[in-house]
Amino acid sequence: MANSFSDYTIIDVTPTLNTNEFASGDALFNYTELPLAVRGNGGCSRLLNVTVNSKKAAKTEFEIMFQTNAQSLEAANAAMNITAVEGAAAGFLGWVDMPDAGALDMGNFIIGMAVPAVGTPQLPFLLQAADDSTSVYFSAIIGGTVVFGASDLTFRFHIQYR
Repeated sequence: MANSFSDYTIIDVTPTLNTNEFASGDALFNYTELPLAVRGNGGCSRLLNVTVNSKKAAKTEFEIMFQTNAQSLEAANAAMNITAVEGAAAGFLGWVDMPDAGALDMGNFIIGMAVPAVGTPQLPFLLQAADDSTSVYFSAIIGGTVVFGASDLTFRFHIQYR
């Protein structure tokens, strides 16, 4: 949670996941709110890093997309296939690749991080909230076949306000 004494914060979000098997290319979840991503309505912040804590002891890569608006993209566990209208309405800000190489396997718990690689999006980048909001939204596409429990993943967003 943000405080008034620091220009940095880490915000945790645990989306509710579908508990059926995912296939590569499926939406991990529909858009989910990243609250207090910016300090004032319509403001900007810098996304420095993303980590994912997984209670599932299986590495799998995925991509995380960020958007300004609360625009529905695809139902959880369905192949990601959005229209041009949906994409434009979302106000996409960028995406982060979370490869297998960024996963630290500690037995029954995995920490995943974005890993810079040639030809993939790099952090940091700016997050922009809508004019009437301090939130941005994110969704993810899974890169492998896996089954998660409803609360197996916690996304940790490392944000710089100034």
